[in-house]
Amino acid sequence: MNRTESWLPKGGRVYGYAVYVQNANLCFSIRNKSKLTTVTSETPAPAVAFGVKATLADGGEMRLFVDGEQVAIGNAGTVITTQPAMAF
Repeated sequence: MNRTESWLPKGGRVYGYAVYVQNANLCFSIRNKSKLTTVTSETPAPAVAFGVKATLADGGEMRLFVDGEQVAIGNAGTVITTQPAMAF
């Protein structure tokens, strides 16, 4: 079963970002000029309370952390060039 639970959506079809759980794994997605880039943890999210941090650095490097430990990394090639305004 493909299940998605969104925690932090911001933006729309052209610009935006979201942190969410899909099929038990944490995901961090950005959309810039309609191009979607996603990084996904290889292990399921913890079953107990945990902290999440998602970063997008200059140059487009994306990182996703759980309780301070990096669980995913990727590169979107750029930062989001326009402030997202609509729902993701």
